[in-house]
Amino acid sequence: MDKDTLLADLGITSGNIVIRQQGVDITVNVDTTQIQTVSDFMNLLSQYGFDSEIDAEGRLAVTGTGDSSLSTVAGGSNILDVLGLTNWDMGTLTQTSDHLGDKETIVHETTLDTKLNELTDAAGNSLGITSGNIYVYQDGTRYLVNIDNNDTLQTLAAKLSQYGINMELSSDGNLYFEGNNNSYMTTDGISSGASNLLQKINVLNNWSERYDSTSDNLSYTVKVNNVVNDSTKLSDLQDASGNNLGITEGTFVIGNATFNITDTTTLANLISQINSSDEANATAYWDSIQGKFVIKSRTTGSALVNIEAGTSNFTDIMGYTNTTRDASGAVDSTKMNISTQSVGKNAMFTINGTAYTSASNTITSDISRIKGVTLNLKGLTEGESVTVTVERDKETLATAVSDIVDAYNELINNVDEAIAIGGQLHDQSLLKLIRNQLRTMMTATDAGTTIFRNLDAIGIKVDSASANNIATEGITELTFDKDKFIQAYEADQDAVKALLIGSDTNTGVFTKVETLIESTLKSVTGYFETADDSYRREIDSIDNKIEKQERALERYRAQLEAKFASMDILIANMQQQYSSFLVT
Repeated sequence: MDKDTLLADLGITSGNIVIRQQGVDITVNVDTTQIQTVSDFMNLLSQYGFDSEIDAEGRLAVTGTGDSSLSTVAGGSNILDVLGLTNWDMGTLTQTSDHLGDKETIVHETTLDTKLNELTDAAGNSLGITSGNIYVYQDGTRYLVNIDNNDTLQTLAAKLSQYGINMELSSDGNLYFEGNNNSYMTTDGISSGASNLLQKINVLNNWSERYDSTSDNLSYTVKVNNVVNDSTKLSDLQDASGNNLGITEGTFVIGNATFNITDTTTLANLISQINSSDEANATAYWDSIQGKFVIKSRTTGSALVNIEAGTSNFTDIMGYTNTTRDASGAVDSTKMNISTQSVGKNAMFTINGTAYTSASNTITSDISRIKGVTLNLKGLTEGESVTVTVERDKETLATAVSDIVDAYNELINNVDEAIAIGGQLHDQSLLKLIRNQLRTMMTATDAGTTIFRNLDAIGIKVDSASANNIATEGITELTFDKDKFIQAYEADQDAVKALLIGSDTNTGVFTKVETLIESTLKSVTGYFETADDSYRREIDSIDNKIEKQERALERYRAQLEAKFASMDILIANMQQQYSSFLVT
C-alpha cells in the first residue's frame, strides 16, 4: 500500500463515518469521488486532529488525541472496516491496519485456480480484468478467443495453448507468456467488446525479436516505362520485367473490412475505399519511388494489421498473405505473412518507479491507475523525470457556474415576460410564486455555511439586491464575476462546494434550486402537469357547455320547426276553407 492507492480499488464505498472528539460525535462524509486516494483520507483525518502514516510494510497507523475515536455508521461508508480502523485501544489511541499489508501477499499466493477477476497487483489492488474478446494469431492465421473474467488462470492457459501460446505462473506470482509458431495476442481490430486482459497484465504484444526484420511489403517493383498514377488499373500492374502481375477480381480483408476488386478498379479507387473505412483501421498509399502498395495501421504501438486473402489474389501478389487454392480457385488455406510487416513499438514509461507499457501515447487511468487522470506522452525523456501536478480545473468549473447563471437569467426573463400583464400566463399565480422562490434562493444567506454565506461572496450577485437587502422586488439579472469566483475557490474549495452543492450542515444553493425545479417538472404533481390538468378541465367544461347549448339549440329549433309546420297546416286548412266558401 502507498498514499496513491485508490480507495475504489479497495472496494471502499462512499458514505458517512463518525468522528468523536472531546465527547462530541461529528458525522463526516467520505465521498470517494472527492476523497479518492489513501492520501486524501489521511488529509481528511488530519483536519480532525488525527495523525496517520504508512509504514514500510504498507500498513496504515492512525493516532488520535484526547478521547478521539472513529466509528462506522449503519448504511455508511465501509472504509473503517476495510482498513481495519474499528477497534480502538483507548490507552494508546492508536490502531494499526494490516489489511493492505496482507493484500500485498495475495499476488504471491496466486495459483492456477485463481480467477481472472481475483487477480491483484503487488500492492493488493484489483486489476479489474473485464470479460470480452482478444485476437490470437498463429502462424499468420487469426482466431477470436473469448475471455471470461470468471475463468481461472488454468482455463486461460488451456485456451491460449490451443494457438501455440504457453503461459506460466512463476513462484513470485508473475505471469509469463511465450508464443510459438509466430503466435501472439492482440486486441487491435476489435471495435467493441474487447477484454482489457492484455492491458492489465502488460502484455500488449511485446513478443521477442520476431518482428525485427523490415519488409518492403511488396516484392515487385513497377517497370520504369509503366507509369503508375491514380487512374492505373490494378489489372495493369507489372513487375520489373514487364510481366503483368495477374491481379484477379474478387475480395480481400483488411482489419475487419472486406474490399472488392473488379476489372475496372484503379489504385486511387482502392486506396480511397481503404482510407474511408473505419473497420479497416488502416490507411493505404502507393509508394511511387519504391513501387510498393503500403498499408499502415491507425493503431499505435506493437500491433500488426490484420490482412486476409479472399477470392482475389491481391494480398498474395502484394506479399501480405500466403494462400493455397483448389482447382476452382477457392481458398484452401490462407495465412498472413508476418515478415512483411514492420511493427511499431509500445510506449514505455514509469510512474513513481513502477514500469508500464502502452500501445498508445494517451495513458488512461486503466493503465496508470491514477483515477480521473489522462496522461499524454509528448516525447522521449530517457534518464529524466517529469513532474506531473494534478489539480482541479478552475477554468472549467468557472465556465460551468457562468453557464448556470446565464440559464437562470434566461429562465427568469422568460417567466417575467409570460406572467406580465398581457402575457399568456399572466393569471398563473403559482408560476409567480415559483419565480419568487428561485429569486430568494439565489440571493438569500445560507445559515449552514461558515465561510461564504451567500452567492454574492463568491462573485454571483444582482444589482438590485445585496446581503443587506434580499427583497425580490425589482431584481433583474444575476451577474458573474469570474475573478472573484476563482479567488474564493482558491481560498477555500470546500467552502465554495458547501455553499453551492451542500455539506453535512447545509443543503447548498444549487441543490435547493435543483430540488425546486425537479418538483416543478414532476409528471403528476409538478406545476406544468397540474397547469395542464387545470386547462384540460377548463376546456372540458367549456366543451360541455357548448355541447349543452348545442343540444338546447337543437331542441329549440325542433320546437320552432314543429310550430311552423303546425302553422303551415293551419294556413293550408284556412285556404281550403276559404276556397270552399267562395265556391258556395
